Amino acid sequence: MVLTFSTTWIMEFLHDRLSRTGHEVPLTIVIVAVLLFMTAYTINYIAGTPEILATITPGFIIGMVYTTVYVVSLNRLKS
Repeated sequence: MVLTFSTTWIMEFLHDRLSRTGHEVPLTIVIVAVLLFMTAYTINYIAGTPEILATITPGFIIGMVYTTVYVVSLNRLKS
């Protein structure tokens, strides 16, 4: 729950800050993707997970679907 709230807050913050560029949707999605991947990878690396990519890929895909749908919907609401 805290992770979803934090990610949603970051998406809204980035979308708002990047709205002046005209590319807020793709930039927000890419930045959030990098943050999600690096966070998951780092945590699993520290924990000593043997197959990191196999471990984080399913959650990463679900997170990116959520991110894409949320940012596109947010952009429609603010337009």
